[in-house]
Amino acid sequence: EAFLEQATAEIEAGHVDETLIDFVQTMLSKTRDHKDIRQGMSVRSGVQWIAIAKALAWVRKRDHVLPKDFLDLAPSLMAHRLVFRQENLSLAAKRDFVENLVQSIKSPF
Repeated sequence: EAFLEQATAEIEAGHVDETLIDFVQTMLSKTRDHKDIRQGMSVRSGVQWIAIAKALAWVRKRDHVLPKDFLDLAPSLMAHRLVFRQENLSLAAKRDFVENLVQSIKSPF
């Protein structure tokens, strides 16, 4: 139990650069305005994405989040959260869509 408390504290203390937070906000907006997406990502999704990126950085033995952490999480996390206008898309198609969406945004990294 002490280990979990310590790990949680270390993860929550992880640093996320402001440019990465801006990137997440841009991605959220992009998903809400895209013609192929019925329901984009919420602010709560963005907060969770940041928390998961912190946890991934911790697993990777860092106290700070790198762009790679966000980019590695994007396809699975976003494919799960987005509601597409076209029904019955495969998970692979959703992940491909997300990867293309991420690449379409001017990267701060």
